[in-house]
This record gives sequence, C-alpha cells and structure tokens, in this order.
Amino acid sequence: MTEWIDFTVYAILTFGLWFVLPVINKHFIVPVVADRNPDWLAANSGAVTNDNRRFLWLSYALGALSLAALVWAMLGARPERWMLLRDINTASAIAGLMYYFGCALLFERWLRREVPLATRRRATLERRSVDDLVPRGFRTTIYSIVLLHLAVWVGVGVTGRYSTPAFWGTLAFQFAVAGILFLIARVIVMRRPGAVDRIFGPGFRRSEARVALIAQLTPLMNGAARLYEELVGTVPADVNRALHLAIVMVIVLLFARYLLLSGGRSPSSPIATLGRRPMTGAQS
Repeated sequence: MTEWIDFTVYAILTFGLWFVLPVINKHFIVPVVADRNPDWLAANSGAVTNDNRRFLWLSYALGALSLAALVWAMLGARPERWMLLRDINTASAIAGLMYYFGCALLFERWLRREVPLATRRRATLERRSVDDLVPRGFRTTIYSIVLLHLAVWVGVGVTGRYSTPAFWGTLAFQFAVAGILFLIARVIVMRRPGAVDRIFGPGFRRSEARVALIAQLTPLMNGAARLYEELVGTVPADVNRALHLAIVMVIVLLFARYLLLSGGRSPSSPIATLGRRPMTGAQS
C-alpha cells in the first residue's frame, strides 16, 4: 500500500480540523447568543460578532504547521514513513481537540458573564427515548457486536490463551472504553434540549445519537488487533497501519456528516436566519 494513501487521509483530516471547522463554527456565535437572549442581542448588536480573527489565524497557523510536518515526513527518504505520518496525525488531532475545548470554555465563560439569561418558559416534558432516535434493529446490532467483542476477550482470558502479562490491563481498557462510549450515548439521548438543537432542528439529536452508537464500534478495530496479537504473539505491521487508517477515515466520515448537518439547518428558523444576517463587525 503506497504511503501516499496515508498522507492523503491524514491531510484531509488535518485540513478539515484546522481550516474548515473553525470557519463553520464561527458562524454559530450569533445564533447561540440569540438563543440565550434575543432581546439582549437586539440591544447590543454591535457588541456581538462572529469574527474572531485571533482564533482563526491561530488555527490556520497550527494547521499549516501540521500539514508542513506531514509533507516533510512524506518527502523525507526514511524507512517506515507511515509510522511517522501516523504519529504526526495523532499529535495534530490531540492538539486540535485541546484547542477547540479551550476555545469552547472561553466562549462559554464570556457568554455566561456578558449575556443575561432571558426570562422564558420552555416545555420540559419532552419525551426522550432511544427508541425515538435510533431504530431498534440498528441499536441491537451495535450492542451485539460490542458484547461479542468483550465476550471473546473474556473467553481468551478464562482459557489462558493470552501470551503477555499486559492482557488483563488491556481487557480492562476494552471494558472501560465500551462503558464510557455507552454512557456518552445515554447522555446524548437524555440531555435537555439546548441551543444546538434549536439551531439545527429536531434532526440534530437523531444524528448525534446515531453517531454515538457507531462510534462504539471504532475501538473494536484496535481491540481486535490487540486480541489477535495476544493469541499469536504478533500483528503484521500492515494490519496495524490499515486499522489506524480505518479509524481516521471513520472520523473523517463523521466529520463530513457534521458538515452536511451544519450546512442544512432550516432557513426558516428564526435563530438560523439571525445567524446569517449581517451584523456590525461580523464580516471577516
């Protein structure tokens, strides 16, 4: 398998993470403020912009650095380039998650400090059930695959067919990851409606719940490789390489789903319309 495939997959993720996502997210600043207090926004339109050049340019700079590192790794004549490309992509993705988490915290702090919560009454008796969001057959299939994966791990441990002392720690990790992802899916179903639901519309929670279910299959790819390694003592390098690429491609597909959803929010929504209306200082 040519390493240009690795480079292309990682470059797509890097470009989307550092260049596309910030541009999309900045257009939700005004709609989120409008959802919190539309009267305050109307009275302080000049104080709210969706133009954050500092954050955008920092994101672009980090993205350019990540892409440059991928190009350097690809063009450099060194063995096992795919491992270097993988490590650069992993570092870039972790940095991106930390960066967006920090930006989200700063925005949330500003929102709570500067924008008073409007006095309003919203229905809180909305029925929230996983059956309303995800077809039962689809959900059963996902959970069955996860449980089968964990059962095989337990079976290998009980029968003593593992080959390294790290087996039980890896087994515990498989259960921990499965449990965390299951809880995330439950929280998504049961959480109260927020600004994103009112901006995107009723389809957002359905997509969110289905993505959370599909995400539960992602760790299984690596888990299967580690189990095979315990059984036979080794895993071919090409298998590890392909599994990592597969995980990244799943993330890219989920990211593309978010892009489609953000681009398709209802134009008839008052909040969405407000978010697209030109405002003082809002143009980049």
